[in-house]
Amino acid sequence: MKHTKHLTLLLALLMLMGTFASCGESAANTDPTDTSAGTQTETPAAEETEEETEPEISDNLPEKDFEGYDYRMFVRDQGGRGISLISEEMTGDLLNDIVYNRNLAVADRFNIGISFAYSADEYGMDCTPSILAGDDAYDLLAPHGRFAFDIALQGLSYEWNLLPYVDLNQPWWDKGARESFTIHDKLYTTTGDICYLSLGQTFCLFFNKNLFDEYQIAYPYQDVLEGTWTWDKWENIINITNIDMDGDGVINWENDQLGYATSLWSGLINMQFGGGLSIVSVTDGEPEITFMNERTVEVYDRYFKHIEKGVTIDISHGDAFRKGNLAFMDATVHNAVTYRDMEDDFGIIPFPKYTEDMEYRSCVEGGTNLFLVPITVSDLERSSIILEALASESYKNLIPQYYEIVLKTKHVRDPESSEIIDILRGSRVYDFGYYNMSIGLDSIPVNLYQTYGNGDNLVSFYQSKEKVAAKMLQKLMEKYDKIVEQQAALLP
Repeated sequence: MKHTKHLTLLLALLMLMGTFASCGESAANTDPTDTSAGTQTETPAAEETEEETEPEISDNLPEKDFEGYDYRMFVRDQGGRGISLISEEMTGDLLNDIVYNRNLAVADRFNIGISFAYSADEYGMDCTPSILAGDDAYDLLAPHGRFAFDIALQGLSYEWNLLPYVDLNQPWWDKGARESFTIHDKLYTTTGDICYLSLGQTFCLFFNKNLFDEYQIAYPYQDVLEGTWTWDKWENIINITNIDMDGDGVINWENDQLGYATSLWSGLINMQFGGGLSIVSVTDGEPEITFMNERTVEVYDRYFKHIEKGVTIDISHGDAFRKGNLAFMDATVHNAVTYRDMEDDFGIIPFPKYTEDMEYRSCVEGGTNLFLVPITVSDLERSSIILEALASESYKNLIPQYYEIVLKTKHVRDPESSEIIDILRGSRVYDFGYYNMSIGLDSIPVNLYQTYGNGDNLVSFYQSKEKVAAKMLQKLMEKYDKIVEQQAALLP
């Protein structure tokens, strides 16, 4: 059952929104969208912050009075992700309040209300029946990223270049997502600063600083900043810190010390991207399966040397890190929120490059929100104006506060990690093959975790899937072209 809630927007509150009251730190929450925050740091003086003197980027939107129109978002609340888009009232919680203020500013600007409906499932697919029935129920959809394409490929969302007031060249829309998801010059789903989790769900590595100190290992910060953070250095640290403490010949996270731990959906896919590899590459709007080459075999073989069955691929690796007996752990940037009660200090770094001559590539987790505008929207001009305003207001106010205050001063424990977040933000990767489950290659990492250590050959494993994947990609392209024809008929 969907539950619809309405955001009350009172003009008089604008006078109260200049600053946020600080609130006491709450107990740790393992929810990936835990938004508790402590005391705010002071805002630097204008003369100390060069960025404050730069001219504000205009969103070039017209002045409109939409006479109380109710702008309707369809969001999923799996893992609390709805919180990143909707806030009903000021609570003193920092993230809640910056989302509330963002919505309030847009609502006041255009004289609208903002309401939302929660999905009844964790993927956000239950919006489709109403769209198929032609019901103009929503202005914006925010499903699970890897299911957004299922909605688009049913022809249920507008191509973004048909949205008259959305400017995808503006900095509040993610350039990497746009380039990876644009096929045959058409874009049906994307993301950007409208949701702070577009940054928060970027994958990274956490490292335990206490263990580094114990083994007299230099923190990797300087290597990262100088572009020399590579697999060689990562592996060397793993070998130093992976120790059978009880001498029973078996590495167990409860009794031993691990150099590295991962989960089924994070480590291998990130190491693959860090190795300069892609599942599907998009060049000039044309997708091509590029998963397999000589480096792929090399990367996979080398990575699996560090995987201990049943230990490093385990849901308990977060407990091992919190306990202090794990040197490296896969995580997302926002996961730092859930480790603020950890006794040992920790730092954040990107996944290593395979070689120094490469660039850092940081995968955005497939469960992040991607956005679609349903084909049933009755006034595309109005909906696109409000959508663009929400994104631009996020870029100007919400993201700076999330980025500068929450990440840099509250949950990240040192200034070096803050610089690393700058790198992570600029190195985000969206792989068309990773997000499109219908192709059938997105689950290769999971399958290989389960089989690779048993002697399966990567090449033969991939070849067993290659032909089917190629056919599925071709069918996907045919669907894209069909949707293009259908939507062209809608134009005046």
